[in-house]
Amino acid sequence: MLKNVLLILVAAVMVWSCGNQQAEQKEQTVEEEVVVVDEKPVALSLAEFDEKAETFVGKEIILEGTVIHVCKHGGQKMFITADDPDVRIKITTTDETAAFDPELEGSDIKVVGIVEEIEAEVVGEGKHAEGEEEGHEEDAEHENYYHKPQYSLKCIKYAVVENTPEEK
Repeated sequence: MLKNVLLILVAAVMVWSCGNQQAEQKEQTVEEEVVVVDEKPVALSLAEFDEKAETFVGKEIILEGTVIHVCKHGGQKMFITADDPDVRIKITTTDETAAFDPELEGSDIKVVGIVEEIEAEVVGEGKHAEGEEEGHEEDAEHENYYHKPQYSLKCIKYAVVENTPEEK
């Protein structure tokens, strides 16, 4: 009798352990379903871009402005501005887009592109600007133009915006 009880107990433990192992395997084979949301590019003014660019890094946006400069050496960069001449945005080409034509200078354009953060380079070998005190480089409150992150737009496509005589 004791052998029968022991045999049943061993069989029950084996069945239980096999059933438990199958449940663990089922949990491991469940895959996550990734939902890709096709977001439309957001249209921003240049002032909005200047204020909120960090929230759009890696995202597609639309900017509209006047071309103030196209680099003459290869046409790989151009700068656009709007009403505030202090706000200018750097636009760069990609491998898929052609170089910018220097004749674009002065034209109003609409650009669709991906926001990128421009990596800052250390210049001056630790020398301080006039009026800047030693030891403030790492202070959270010590932020000036040179410490502020800069952003550009990697151009996917662009178009010249034709203005009617009434708009000018």
